[in-house]
Amino acid sequence: KTRQRRPFDFGACSRRHVALKVAYLGWGYQGFASQENTRNTVEEKLFEALTKTRVANGVVNFQRTILSASVTWAEGGGEELGSQDPFRLYQFEVTGQAFLYHQVRCMMAILFLIGQRMESPEVIDELLDVEKNPRKPQYSMAVEFPLVLYDCTFANLRWLYGRDVQTFNVTHLQQLWAQHAVKAQALRHMLRGLDAAPVAAGEGKGCSSTILWGDL
Repeated sequence: KTRQRRPFDFGACSRRHVALKVAYLGWGYQGFASQENTRNTVEEKLFEALTKTRVANGVVNFQRTILSASVTWAEGGGEELGSQDPFRLYQFEVTGQAFLYHQVRCMMAILFLIGQRMESPEVIDELLDVEKNPRKPQYSMAVEFPLVLYDCTFANLRWLYGRDVQTFNVTHLQQLWAQHAVKAQALRHMLRGLDAAPVAAGEGKGCSSTILWGDL
């Protein structure tokens, strides 16, 4: 016979607040926050694990406050030619008390449109006027794989890391970094090789002079 599971008696247990610090690589999932059309999200997997231990998420406030936002050079993104280096990367860093579903990807999409001169910088102030624009703008979101939630802070909280867990995390990430660094270096050399490819100097069919692609 199937054994019937008794309901969990929360009143029989003491309660306390517990902060969990989670590191994840999100490209195997469809975002962090739970969604209606898929269960393959990081938050959904966390909830599945927490359900086994019986820790409700307790979210009741959906208003978000952004404390800072800035665009800076990304470390290790290419420094050979300074600002002219085509391999150098920028990063968009946002600090907030919390984030709405897809909020940062939507913010990044707006910045891309402004950078491509498809929108003016004034559109940011326009969209922040929630009375005039009460709904999410219908822009295509930025891709999800560069999105990183890299730190969470709480008042009067000091993180303590287990030695074995820390050793595993560092070793695992070093292995992943080495694999992707090799691929990135191979792609960089391929692109530099294409810079030396001769192409027609003009667009007409009769043009016989050539120029290197990298000199265009």
